[in-house]
Amino acid sequence: MIRIAYKKGIYTLLALCLLNAPALAQDCNGTYEEGMALLKKRTQSAVKQAVRKFESAKLCYEVNRDEEGIRNCDTQLTECQQILNYYTRQAARLTTEEELTFPASGGTQTLPVKGRKAWSFTGSRDWCSATKTDEGLAVTVEQNPAPVRRSQTITLQANGTRQLVKIIQEGSELQLTLSENDIYFMADDVEKRIGVTSNVEWTIEEASLPEWCSVRTDKEAIYLTPAFNPSPDERRGTIILRADSKRETLRLIQGVENFRILTGSNSDTLSFLRNGGRRTLGIEYTVNKNSKAWEVESYPNWCKTTKESDNALLIECDKNKAKTGRTGIVRLRKGQRIIPLIIEQSTEKESLKQRLFGK
Repeated sequence: MIRIAYKKGIYTLLALCLLNAPALAQDCNGTYEEGMALLKKRTQSAVKQAVRKFESAKLCYEVNRDEEGIRNCDTQLTECQQILNYYTRQAARLTTEEELTFPASGGTQTLPVKGRKAWSFTGSRDWCSATKTDEGLAVTVEQNPAPVRRSQTITLQANGTRQLVKIIQEGSELQLTLSENDIYFMADDVEKRIGVTSNVEWTIEEASLPEWCSVRTDKEAIYLTPAFNPSPDERRGTIILRADSKRETLRLIQGVENFRILTGSNSDTLSFLRNGGRRTLGIEYTVNKNSKAWEVESYPNWCKTTKESDNALLIECDKNKAKTGRTGIVRLRKGQRIIPLIIEQSTEKESLKQRLFGK
């Protein structure tokens, strides 16, 4: 009888376990879902609560021999630990910032530093300086004239804790400009300077250089010297400058001959008699805004030259006391062009008609 009663008790207990198995599994799943809801909040306290929920759910799944439930709990526990490790690292950091980014124009930003009794920093440069303030570390960056991004690292230190913060500054817009793009030369012009502004190295395309114009450069300018233009026609050319992807064109024009002395005849000789005298000659020329008017470069010592105006030259010849005639040259210069005027003085005396009428 006792044996029969024992067997009945065992069967009853097994029946109850089988009947309650779905309820136990439901409790495991509910605990797991509670952990997932806490994990989604991502706060440090919520994640710690989620860990306890996943651990309880895992024990429940182990009792029910639910391998899939056990694996799911292990996965979520691993993620919880990674999040908690992140909070641990953040708590040890001197600042929450990993980098500061500045525009090309520069400026000042404050890097917040957590309250520590003593902390220091290293890593400032010429274009980037830093100063400790009550709020943290004030970082000041100068304007970046180059089109290239630049960076440096500032190191914070306190009680054995060391943290790197990257300072990044954007580059400026690529620049290439000329002081002027259209240049006009006289036929006899001299060297002209054209300013070049660029924040990168620039070059000239040699294939674009006209044969009649020589070129030299420095970092800030291009210097152009045209050869004299003997042709009756003006001539043109272009010079191309490049700086990375930027391109600028310099357009050149050279005019024709535009400088002469009006002697009253087709001759380049001016004659005086023994007693000398004075003659005013007209000067014909044109200039542009970059050119200068003409000037007397040289003359014989027995002549005096006076520039009465930009269009008139007075020549006064002394008396010739020698027994022979004499010859000299007056030279006028405009740009690189020199005009010679031959002065001749004879030993003949003036006639009464010449003294009276200047002929």
